[in-house]
Amino acid sequence: MRKFVYAAVAYVAIVMVIAPVWHLALFKSVYAAARMREQPLFQLGLASIAIQAAILAWSFPRCSIPGTPAKKGLKFGLLAGLLLGSLGALAEAGKYDVGSIGTFIACEGAFFLVQYAIVGLAIGLIHGVAAEQGTSATRSVLGGKQEGRERWSTQFPMTACSPLRRSPRCRRAGTHRNAKPAPA
Repeated sequence: MRKFVYAAVAYVAIVMVIAPVWHLALFKSVYAAARMREQPLFQLGLASIAIQAAILAWSFPRCSIPGTPAKKGLKFGLLAGLLLGSLGALAEAGKYDVGSIGTFIACEGAFFLVQYAIVGLAIGLIHGVAAEQGTSATRSVLGGKQEGRERWSTQFPMTACSPLRRSPRCRRAGTHRNAKPAPA
């Protein structure tokens, strides 16, 4: 639950920094040509950000992406950026008068890729560091060998008896870390 909260908060914080700077300062003229509202409805934007934060924080640990936590996060972020960017850049350019279509698609597409690359990297690092209980987080982030919980889960899947489970069945099977050795 802690990793979920950290990932969701990281998403909100990153978006709250990148989105206003990108849309209201760096590329204000592009979005002004797109006939956006003069006074944006920030409450709708905040609702969207909260929903996206929850979905991305929930979905990252459920995705099977190979690599170090940083690489997993970057791949996940770019995939999310492509998915949401197709809506934010292509679909909006098709539905609304956005001025120069090419400029809008390039600007909005770049926004989604940059934002979600940073978000994915942050979420990957949050999950990677949190999984490194008792081991070197830096080593895992930079591509070291799997240790700790991940190592045990590959040697002893949770569906079988593993050192992480404490059921009586596991103790009888002798695979629990506190199991008594069977008499010879």
